[in-house]
Order: sequence, then C-alpha cells, then structure tokens
Amino acid sequence: MNKTIYILLTVGIFLLAAFFRFYGVNWDANQHLHPDERFLTMVTSAISWPKSITEYLDAAISPLNPHNKGFSFFVYGTFPIFFTKWVSEYLGKTDYNNLTLIGRQLSALFDLGTVLLVFLIAKQISTSGFLISKKPQSLKSHFPLLAMFFYTAMVLPIQLSHFYAVDTYLTFFTTLSFYLLIKIIENDAKHLGVRHIIRSICLGIALGLAAASKISTLLFLPIIALGLIFFLIKKRNIVLFIIYFLLCIIGFFFTFRLTQPYLFVSPNVFDITLNPKVLDNWKQLKSFDDPSGGFPPSVQWITTKTYFFPLKNMVLWGLGLPLGLIAILATAHQVLRITYHVLRKNVYVILNTYYLIPSLSVLWILLLFVYQGGQFVKALRYFYPIYPFLAILSGYFIVECIEKVKQKFHWHSSICLLVYLFIGLLVFMYPLSFLSIYSRPHSRITASEWIYQHILPGAVLSSEHWDDGLPLSLPQDGYINQKYKVVEFPLYYPDEK
Repeated sequence: MNKTIYILLTVGIFLLAAFFRFYGVNWDANQHLHPDERFLTMVTSAISWPKSITEYLDAAISPLNPHNKGFSFFVYGTFPIFFTKWVSEYLGKTDYNNLTLIGRQLSALFDLGTVLLVFLIAKQISTSGFLISKKPQSLKSHFPLLAMFFYTAMVLPIQLSHFYAVDTYLTFFTTLSFYLLIKIIENDAKHLGVRHIIRSICLGIALGLAAASKISTLLFLPIIALGLIFFLIKKRNIVLFIIYFLLCIIGFFFTFRLTQPYLFVSPNVFDITLNPKVLDNWKQLKSFDDPSGGFPPSVQWITTKTYFFPLKNMVLWGLGLPLGLIAILATAHQVLRITYHVLRKNVYVILNTYYLIPSLSVLWILLLFVYQGGQFVKALRYFYPIYPFLAILSGYFIVECIEKVKQKFHWHSSICLLVYLFIGLLVFMYPLSFLSIYSRPHSRITASEWIYQHILPGAVLSSEHWDDGLPLSLPQDGYINQKYKVVEFPLYYPDEK
C-alpha cells in the first residue's frame, strides 16, 4: 500500500473515532441522567485539595477522600476523579454542569487513546519476527488499519465515551500495559538498557493507574505475569527477568499507592495496612451481587443466564451483529490455533511474537469473560476491557482469511479490496445507527416537554420507587417539576401484613 494512502487512512480512521466519541457529548442537556455519573460529579465537586503531602496521604483527614466529604460508600478508583477535578479547575469550569461535560470529554479522550493503542499493538504483531517463510504484505498494511477501524466502530466504547465514569480509564491503561509488555517481550537486547528500564517502569505505572481507576485491574495481572514468564523462556536470562520484574513492581506500587491513597490507613507510603472503611464498602458492594439480596438495581439480573446473556448482549449491542460474529469466530480460531501448537508441542512457535501477542490477547478475553460472565451482575460495561483485544483478534482473523482465500482462488487485489469495503460497510452501520440517538433530544426530555404542554399544573403524577420521576425540570424552557404533585409507588418496600 502506498505510504501516503496508508497515512491518510490512519488519520481518517482516527478522526472518525474522534467524531464518534465527541459527538453529542451533552446528550442529556445538563439533566445528569446517568446515576453513576451524577454520583461521581457530586463527589468531584465536594472534595478539595489538601495542604500538604502528609494530609493528602492521610485517609482520616484528607479533604480529597470521599469518605471525609459525606460519601460513606465509595467503591470507584480515585485517579479519574482527581484528574477530572484538576483539569476542570485548570480550565476554570468547576460548576456542576461543566464538571460533568469535562468528565465526559476526558472519557472520550482516553478512549481515543485506546484507539491508537489498538493500532500500535496490531502494527507490532504485523512487524514481529516470523517463523513462516513468507510474510503476507496485507498483514503488514491492512491489519493495523482494520483492527483500528473495528475498535473505532464498536458501539460500547462509543457509548461509554459519553459518560463521566472510570471505565475508559481502566480500558486505556490496561491496553497500554499490554502494549508496554509486548515491547518488553520484543526486546532483543541481551543487556539492560535505559530504554528497557523506562519501559519496565512505565509498565508498572500503567498498571498502577489502571488499578487506581478500578480495582478489577487485578484480573489482568496474570496476563502480565505470563508475558514476563514468556520473556524469561525466550531470553533465558534470569537476571534480566528479575530486574524487569522488580522495576515493574516498583512502578506499580508507588503509582497505585499515590493515586489510590485511601485504600490504605496510614500516611506512611510503605505501610500497606488496608483501610477498613474501603473493605466494608467492597463487602457491601459484593452483597449486591446476590439474587437473594433484594437490592433494587440488581433485580434485573435474576432471570439472566450465565454466559449466554452477556455474550448475546455483546454481540447484538456492544459490538454490533456483524462485528460480534467476527469476534466470536476470531476468538475460536485463535483458541484452536493455540490448542494445535500445544498438542504438537511447538513451544517456540507460540513464543514467536507473531503468535504470542494474539495468544495472550485471547487468554485475557477468556479470563475476563469466564470470570465476569459467571457473576450474578452481568452489566455490559464490565466486559469493556476485552473490547480492544477483540478488535485486534478480529482484524487479525479477517486479514488471514482473505489472504488464504486470495491465494487459493487467485483473487485479484481489487476483489480483496471490495471484500474489505463490504465488511467495513456492514460493521459501520451499527455505530452510525447508534450515533443517531445523539442527534435528537433525550426521550426523557421529550416526554417532560409533552407533560408540561398537555397536563395542567397541580395534577397528580405517579413514579416508581428507585427511578427518576417525570417530568424533569427544564429551566431553559421555564418549566419546573414542582408544578405537579407526585405519588411514588414503593415497589421495593417489604410487603405489609
């Protein structure tokens, strides 16, 4: 592929990803209709900066600790709210509405970073050492672009980029950790160099920031450990392995300790005694993951089927049907490839980066899906960290399939191009359809306007327990919901005798 065309396509896909993620950022017209986002905005508004590093690290007195600002239940990572508060103050936009919008824009920005990481990881695979005699040119040129496009077009990342939450931070830093890991594995130097020291420390920092965004990052640690073990087998240099491992641990420890400080009781950085308040919060959160717990937002999960329900939702809504089917086939293909080489004891084939990176990717996909799909709560966003890896495997799979068909049936390059365009068009329809929801007012706003126009003030309206009742206050139109009397149905109260 011509270098100029390649660059133009890369920039074009990136700009498309930016458009998808930033379009309609104020989708609810400052109504704050996302409950988790609303909570994070309240916390970010309430916390304030400490006067010293000692005060910052002291969970008992720090004004940056949500527990000290009236939020006794807080289970999110603290890095995203610290970062959002700093950016909003730097920009002078700290009011409630602008704080939410800044949070959403930062979410979109981090997911845009994930788009770039998908491209870089795919490019790393395509330029890795090969144990095959011929390197398909399409793998080098088409694969990174296709993987990048697939992630750009995935619906769930677009949706989560429109929320001020911690999910895009988690996925970005998890994917960044993976990219740094493969750069370490690819290192051919036999001696320790400055570049490799920096990469190892940065790997630890990325993991620390991921964990400080959401503690479920710990599920990714076995993948990092496995990658480093492969590095040891490949290099056969235990000293180099220990140095890389220790540098990574040091980077992780200090980053996590400083960006999630209130998980620990003591202001002493080296004291890792866990904060009992945080542990109690986690226990309370775990109690919601129980069909007999009766927590109202969890009622929706009672009839859902383990594994089948999240898989169906990922295919139909998170990925879109065409890309969802491709992702399933790509994952199955990679599992079969790993199984084949393991059974034939082709260890050195697996250790070759061309095969190793997709193999680690599929292991992460299976690990998170098996763990999270077996839980009572199966929210689609809990599977979000595997989406970049699904994009990589899907692009890898499609390029390999087209290349094999091309060789077998002697396809001309123009036919291959038409196939790529057809697949791209099918995939593109889903994000384009989803994006249409941001081109018109939110349905709750439309419903509220209808109520104000058709129901006389003073009328009695009903609403359900654990729901935001209608109508919403629409100050821009001069409407406030106090015009009506509201009767709430306490659906989740215990039955009276």
